Amino acid sequence: MTSHGLLIYPNFKCPSFNGLLQQFKQEIKSKNKLKKYMALIRRLAYNLGYDKQKLLDFQNLLLWKAYDTLKVQEIHKHSLPKWADKRTMQQVKSLLEYLINAAFGGPLKNEKSKLQGGILVKHILETMINTTNCNKGLKMIMYSAHDMTIIALQTALGVSNQLLIPYAATHIFELYEEDNGSYTIEMYYRNNTAVEPHMLTLPGCSKACPLEKFQNLVTPILPTKEC
Repeated sequence: MTSHGLLIYPNFKCPSFNGLLQQFKQEIKSKNKLKKYMALIRRLAYNLGYDKQKLLDFQNLLLWKAYDTLKVQEIHKHSLPKWADKRTMQQVKSLLEYLINAAFGGPLKNEKSKLQGGILVKHILETMINTTNCNKGLKMIMYSAHDMTIIALQTALGVSNQLLIPYAATHIFELYEEDNGSYTIEMYYRNNTAVEPHMLTLPGCSKACPLEKFQNLVTPILPTKEC
């Protein structure tokens, strides 16, 4: 897979992931998980000019795109439609956070991650291992991508705060060589330029996670087959 392909999330061209997504949709429908959001969804469908079912189709991302457009207008001090008041925008944000975290996480999180964020985790891990083996003197690699990329990545790693990713946020991996010749990985999440990055801890490890242990812990979410 090309580096460009690594940064495109979610990958709805993946039949295996779509199969898992259908299970997620059925669970939401059978357990009536969206009951408290239905008045909001009907109002949004009316104001946006979409059919309610089409708006709820996670794969077309219509709800996400609508919220994103309105948020950009708000950030740049443009007026919003009267119906898109602060309360409605917060409700849409909460709905999106629920849908996204349920779609990428849940009981089948590892299986989903193998087809989404785990692909990027594998690439980053292999790059760090190759750096330690070859002593390339590599200082930094930067990836430019979308908020969905970080959501998929952090969900796969089990370090997501389950909130929407703000603009210009970044997930940082730092590789350190210790005095004894071993290597450790530290992770940080910067979602606000006014404060220092938040240190993240991979579940089951310490903040400075030994490279070998990091590799073992993420093995369940690393891809084992193509879509």
